[in-house]
Amino acid sequence: MEWLAHEVHGIYDREGRDLPGGSRAFLDAAGAAGPVRGDESTARLIEMERGVLRAMSSCGWFFDDITGLEGRQVLRYAAHAISLAGAESARLEAGFIAQLGDARSNDPAAGSAADIFRQSFQPVQP
Repeated sequence: MEWLAHEVHGIYDREGRDLPGGSRAFLDAAGAAGPVRGDESTARLIEMERGVLRAMSSCGWFFDDITGLEGRQVLRYAAHAISLAGAESARLEAGFIAQLGDARSNDPAAGSAADIFRQSFQPVQP
């Protein structure tokens, strides 16, 4: 998740550099929830940041198994953030799957963390 957060923050900073007050100040002003003032691109960028921040939330990391409810939820948040990354989505998806590596469920029938992530990934339609 740290790798993904670093990559998403970089995309946000590059694409959001012209936001009022700068990308970081605009994100702080947008807050954690609620509508975002701005165009569709601005809303996409903020929601991408929110998604990766949700994936990093500590409450999502208290689990016994990556295929449990909590693990699945943080992988869905990660998938959502990646789906909003525009032209970078394919690169982020491949990189994130590589980062997940061989992480497996305690239940051999459940598959790997990468399998769970792939089930969660729903690309945004252009």
